[in-house]
Amino acid sequence: MRQARDRKTAAHIRAQGKLVIVIAAVLQTAGIKSMAEFAALLGTFAVVAGEANPREGEILAYWAAMVREGALAGSGDPHPGEPTP
Repeated sequence: MRQARDRKTAAHIRAQGKLVIVIAAVLQTAGIKSMAEFAALLGTFAVVAGEANPREGEILAYWAAMVREGALAGSGDPHPGEPTP
């Protein structure tokens, strides 16, 4: 029973992370904030939130990593958002 609940929880966290990627992509397309910048902001928020609730911080950090991976995949640039030499 617990394993089924854990799998369901993990699926919810992954699905919500994918929604966060879509939101980041919309913000980038609208020229509001790049996905890399959004990922960095979310990562900072994860650290702050994690001080009060470590589990929430872990989830937010996971989402930040998902967005960062999405930014990397979409740009072909290993360091999106950083100036090119």
